[in-house]
Amino acid sequence: MKQYVYDFAWGITRYSADIGVKKLPKERIFITHDPTATGHQNSDKKTWSPSVNLYYSDDFFTTKKMALNNGNSIIKTEHYMFIAKATKKETVEIHVSSAFLGFLNF
Repeated sequence: MKQYVYDFAWGITRYSADIGVKKLPKERIFITHDPTATGHQNSDKKTWSPSVNLYYSDDFFTTKKMALNNGNSIIKTEHYMFIAKATKKETVEIHVSSAFLGFLNF
C-alpha cells in the first residue's frame, strides 16, 4: 500500500467497537510513513526523524490524512494510542489519544 512505512496499527479495537465510536470505521489504518524517502529503507533506524509523519486512511490508502506531523512511532492499546513525535533527532514528545476520540486529536 505504501513504501517507507515504519509502524502501523489498525484503527479499531474491541473496546472502541464496544463503546460505539462512530467516527472510527473498521477499515481505518494508522501508519508512520516518510513520504520524502528514496532508495533503500533504513531498517536500523537509530534516530528520530522529523520527516516521518503519522497518517491514517479509511480506504486502504487510496487517500490518506495526516494525524500528527513528525509522528515517528506507534504504541496502541485497547483504550489509548501513544505516538512519539520527533522534535530533534535525539528528542521526542509523547502524544496521547483515546478510543473515545477515535484515536485522533493528539
